[in-house]
Amino acid sequence: MKYLNNFKKFFEAEVASKPSVKPTTKPGVIPKPKKPGKIIRPSVDPAPQAEDVAKKFIGLMNDKKESIKKYL
Repeated sequence: MKYLNNFKKFFEAEVASKPSVKPTTKPGVIPKPKKPGKIIRPSVDPAPQAEDVAKKFIGLMNDKKESIKKYL
């Protein structure tokens, strides 16, 4: 009987001390971290086209007074 009375007192105290506030998140849902804002990256110049490279090569060869035919 002594143990039953102690159990009843413990159970009554446990029920009375429970908080009545509901949790803000649903049970079983893991909160996700906030994502950072959009990342602004500096723009990159596009790769040079083959025609631009050829024009630059011809221009440099003309400046040095060399023949282009030996490279073709």
